[in-house]
Amino acid sequence: YQRRVHGDPNKGFTLTFHFPAGNPFFTNTELTKKYHLDDEDDILLDKAEGCEINWLDGKDVTVVMKKKKQRHKGGKSVRTVTKAEKCDSFFNFFSPPQIPDDDDDDDESNEDMDELEDQVEADYEVGRAIKDKIIPRAVDWFTGEAVTTMQFAMRDGDNDDESGSDGPPKQPTQQDCKQQ
Repeated sequence: YQRRVHGDPNKGFTLTFHFPAGNPFFTNTELTKKYHLDDEDDILLDKAEGCEINWLDGKDVTVVMKKKKQRHKGGKSVRTVTKAEKCDSFFNFFSPPQIPDDDDDDDESNEDMDELEDQVEADYEVGRAIKDKIIPRAVDWFTGEAVTTMQFAMRDGDNDDESGSDGPPKQPTQQDCKQQ
């Protein structure tokens, strides 16, 4: 459950997701993500901070356990090795990519830094979309009204970003409902 966004919008914002006690996957009752904006420029992201998720044993959905067989060098015996590999999950949102300090830049190639900056920018865009588009219309998303509105907008070539409308979804007109 996402219940609040708080903070000075000129200095950043915090998204707080609430979960019931007794969650079968982790012990946290709140997961937070903080976005800090640059003091000099109110639209540039300075850094993002996630929170640590206290997963219950065997319940971490951000990793998948893979078993691989390995032969010993010079021998015929085989052993099984289990490795944890990251996988796609909503909960990776709480572990944002971090840009290294200026002192650490020598270790990163320009291509790696460009990719990291793209990841940071994408992460910030997801946070802004949650804050600006999903939370204000949470009831519409829950009831499916927002999806219906998006389908009409996509069919008509409209885009919420262009219209600037954060109000309730428009009701389809008689013309919108016509079969083609």
